[in-house]
Amino acid sequence: MVPLELDPVQYLSATTVDTFLLWNIRGVGNRSSIRHLRQLIKDHKSSFVMISEPMIHQDRIIRVGNSLSLTNFAHNSGYGGKIWILWGDSYSVTVLSSSSQFIHTKITYNPVGTVFFATFIYASCDCLERRILWSDLSAIGSRIGCPWIMGGDFNVVSNLTERLGGRLALNQSIEDFNEFIDNNELVDGGFIGSKYMWCNNQQGYRRIWARLDRVLINSTWVRLFPKISVQHQARLLGPLAFGRSSSQSHQTRSLSVQVSAYVGYPRLL
Repeated sequence: MVPLELDPVQYLSATTVDTFLLWNIRGVGNRSSIRHLRQLIKDHKSSFVMISEPMIHQDRIIRVGNSLSLTNFAHNSGYGGKIWILWGDSYSVTVLSSSSQFIHTKITYNPVGTVFFATFIYASCDCLERRILWSDLSAIGSRIGCPWIMGGDFNVVSNLTERLGGRLALNQSIEDFNEFIDNNELVDGGFIGSKYMWCNNQQGYRRIWARLDRVLINSTWVRLFPKISVQHQARLLGPLAFGRSSSQSHQTRSLSVQVSAYVGYPRLL
């Protein structure tokens, strides 16, 4: 792959590109989930959505996309189909690679010609499987010369303050994750809202809260696209309400990522 380089001189005025919605939906086959997702898209004026754990066959992605007015789509169907991405015509998206844990894309925001790479993550709960993910992403990062953003469920915390309750998180998992972040010069995009978006729904001392969902950006993104706002939507009690109650079995959580870029045109070297 030829690295894509962006000339900072060509980027003159800041503009909001769009809001990306990343939703761990745990089932998109019912009408209430679609209604809620449609409302989120309307509220955030989003035309790009990632869905993890759709829990329905990927053949139904066309119907889901049509119901959301997002008629372009991709999924990692060859690896279980647990990651879907859907987008509107304001984007041109090329899927460059995928696995059971990610979809890696090159995206052009058509109104201003902004080009960047985006990787959508749904990491395994197994430490050894995540090491494969870190290795795959590091290989991708070594070939990227332009802004790169990745987001989703990384299924690991970066330090012990990102977890409450239960047994201590495995230090090796944390070390592996931080090594991946450091080696690729990635920066956490931060967040607005609840820190702990995931809960295991247990009671008493068995209850665990953790920050598993996040957005990471590379140093080129920081330099060229300095403005990014990540909003945690926390956990949904049901299709129409937000909250933290542990009594519901249908739990979802979502990130909204507002990206500001600079108007300009990239050039290939």
